This record gives sequence, structure tokens and C-alpha cells, in this order.
Amino acid sequence: MEPGGRGKLDELDHYKCDDRKTIYSAQKTMLDYATLTEQVKALKNHLSEHDIQLNQIYDTLESLLDQKAEQQTWKTGKNWL
Repeated sequence: MEPGGRGKLDELDHYKCDDRKTIYSAQKTMLDYATLTEQVKALKNHLSEHDIQLNQIYDTLESLLDQKAEQQTWKTGKNWL
């Protein structure tokens, strides 16, 4: 045994500390991955909502353009052809 020390017990404590650090690091990595996964899911949902909104806007604009074209047809009298 080393003077003033616990010898092999200190060495075991050192390994236990390293194991705890490794386990903590692995847990943190898993939590970070889980958080990242949730953020990616939220982003996908957000973009999906925008796709729906953009399609609705496109459909509305197309409808308005069709209405405007129909009004122009009536004004110019081309509807009698």
C-alpha cells in the first residue's frame, strides 16, 4: 500500500469515476439525440403546414385569376362566340 493512500482502492475509485463520466456522456448524447429528433419532427410538421397554406393560397389566386378572365370575357363580348 502507498504511504497515505489506499492503493488499489484509489485506483478502483478512479475507474469508477471514469465509468460515471462515460455513462453521463452517453446519457447526455442520447438526450441530445432525442431533442434533435423532436426538433426535426417539429420542423417537418411546420413545413407541412406551410405546404398546405401555400396550396390554399395558390388555389385562391388561381380562382381569382379565372374570375378576372371571365369578367374580361364578358366585357369584351367574346362570350358570344
